[in-house]
Amino acid sequence: MIKRLNPTMVAPTASAYSHGVVIPAGSDVILTSGTLGLQPDGSLSPDFETQCHLVWANTSKILNEGGMELSDIVKVTTFLPNRDDAAAYRRIRDEYLSHEPASTVIITDLINPEWLIETEVVAAKQSGGRVIPA
Repeated sequence: MIKRLNPTMVAPTASAYSHGVVIPAGSDVILTSGTLGLQPDGSLSPDFETQCHLVWANTSKILNEGGMELSDIVKVTTFLPNRDDAAAYRRIRDEYLSHEPASTVIITDLINPEWLIETEVVAAKQSGGRVIPA
């Protein structure tokens, strides 16, 4: 079972995330590359919220391909070029995640100025001996 670490002697988190997460031995782990808010045809909306929703939809599809779901995410790292989008990001993230993974948001430029968000995740699930085909 995944264990979330939120010690009482550390200040509470600023929103819905945990200070740390323990992944038990024998778990399957998926690490995603930076995921963008692109449509399947590669098109991009200029709207932050649309891109943000697509990031989570695309992340879900990637995890599903590996036999996992958004609920298996243990760590989220998000890159935002615009600090003003942080509140909307948190609100939308909380629509998709019903648990509290470890989380970091970094305000930085992205390689393409039309990209308004990029997110990478680590997901883990106790395997129970199952094999994921290559």
